[in-house]
Amino acid sequence: MRNASMRSCVWMLLTIMPLCACAKKYAAEQISTQVVDADTKEPIEGVVVVAAWVLEGGLEGGNIKGVLTVMETVTDQSGRFHFAGWGPKGKPSYIRWYEDARLKSESPEFFLFKSGYRAGTFLNATNMKKQANDPSVQTSDWNGQTMPLKKFAGTLEEYAKDLAFPLNTQLWDTMRPKCTWTQIPLMIKAIAAQTRTFRAARVNDSTFYDDLVSNESSIAGDGCSVKTFLREHGE
Repeated sequence: MRNASMRSCVWMLLTIMPLCACAKKYAAEQISTQVVDADTKEPIEGVVVVAAWVLEGGLEGGNIKGVLTVMETVTDQSGRFHFAGWGPKGKPSYIRWYEDARLKSESPEFFLFKSGYRAGTFLNATNMKKQANDPSVQTSDWNGQTMPLKKFAGTLEEYAKDLAFPLNTQLWDTMRPKCTWTQIPLMIKAIAAQTRTFRAARVNDSTFYDDLVSNESSIAGDGCSVKTFLREHGE
């Protein structure tokens, strides 16, 4: 009888645990921000802005497990951009029920690029209490604030190296898995145009665009085609 009761308890735990793990849903409040020149404080039109709500987990809690939501836009004449609120939204199906994947307290992470400017990355300040509480509704420290971008002063060779980190490296780490990069066509087109400028000047440093093209075969394993994507988006 005792063994039967224990088996029943184990069965109930195995049944309930996946439901508990998968039941967590997230939402985010809207974000309105302005991008300005770091020196003149004038608004910058035409900046590509990507926002990513990144899920992390693992033993140390710092491994990227996936991206819950990605949004992309371009700043208007006044340098402003807006992302609507979203959710509630559950974790992607490719994250297994037993994985402790949570939204980073720093989320959303913003990636900003406009040719001639140093790329910008912005995120929430690290908040260990927020990380531990794992709030269902996410907010951004940058809502209602201004994001400064600084014009790059140097050669094209120096500019290519400056873009390598954080833009190229962090975009690759965040957007590469599970075809997430297919959700940022505006950023890819902007970096592709910059890559052509580099090549015309015989600057051969690798860009995020180059990384996508050169890893076509391995990316195909995720179920997406770089060539098809670029053709559909005029590249």
